[in-house]
Amino acid sequence: FTISPLYFIVFCTGSDPWKSSRFRSIPGASGRPMNLAFLGKGRLTFRSNKRFFSSDFGRTWPRTTTPKKTSDGFSFSQEGNAWVDRDKAGKVKAILELGWHYAPGKKHPRDDATVVFRRSVDGGRKWIDELSPTQWKFTMQHGGKTWLRGVSEGAIVRAANGDLVAALRSDMPPSFFDGP
Repeated sequence: FTISPLYFIVFCTGSDPWKSSRFRSIPGASGRPMNLAFLGKGRLTFRSNKRFFSSDFGRTWPRTTTPKKTSDGFSFSQEGNAWVDRDKAGKVKAILELGWHYAPGKKHPRDDATVVFRRSVDGGRKWIDELSPTQWKFTMQHGGKTWLRGVSEGAIVRAANGDLVAALRSDMPPSFFDGP
């Protein structure tokens, strides 16, 4: 089993921008790229096995950080997209993201996942204001038992009225536990 290197497409400006682009390997990257975000002035960030940072529109990725765990010490798995809040001038105010984990000893698919919402005001280096809404846990009945379910993979956007809107993947319904 080998992990393929991660590739990133560099977007070039012009009348046919993709024509002049080519794939470039990102040294040290493995896994699926998640949460690609444009932070202005050529700055980009994304997360795979590490969080990567570019300041030249993705041509190089010289800075990385280790993925930050939650404040409770849980892993922070991600799949989906982040949201970048900007002020009226377009300057980044915060990056908002969703991640999930399972409590110690629990695992997919029978146990419930916990989503954590958090934000960064320093371009993705430190994360604050963690929140796991209780509304994102629910119960389902199956086989005479009540099962606690949660949500995991998610994406977040801000609606025109200022509300945050999250799309979240629910845990597997327990009726599927009986199948292959």
